[in-house]
Amino acid sequence: MTFADPAGTHGSETTPRDVERELWRLMSRLDGRLAEHERIVVEAAEAEAEYRVEFAKALLRAEGATVAEREARATLATERLLRDRKVKEAVAAASLEAQRSLREQLQAVRSVGASVRAAMEMA
Repeated sequence: MTFADPAGTHGSETTPRDVERELWRLMSRLDGRLAEHERIVVEAAEAEAEYRVEFAKALLRAEGATVAEREARATLATERLLRDRKVKEAVAAASLEAQRSLREQLQAVRSVGASVRAAMEMA
């Protein structure tokens, strides 16, 4: 079985070169994810700041007998910004999870590499 042939249909053994290729492929994907995550986090922070400012403005303009009523009116007035902020937060969390997954895959490939090396030493 090799990384290029995960089903093992070609009957070849995984080589150190296969492990190295897979490590480079995963590291490249992780590097791309890190750059993308930085952009996503900045967008989420900007959305958070915009929402907070507009919510505060709406709260100051809101009329109502109670604080809860004024907050509810301000929330309704900034609904689109709140939704945008929440979506961007979710995208940032998903991006972080994708990075964790790639790191776990890298660790698994490193383990396979250690097994391959050990098998070669015993042969």
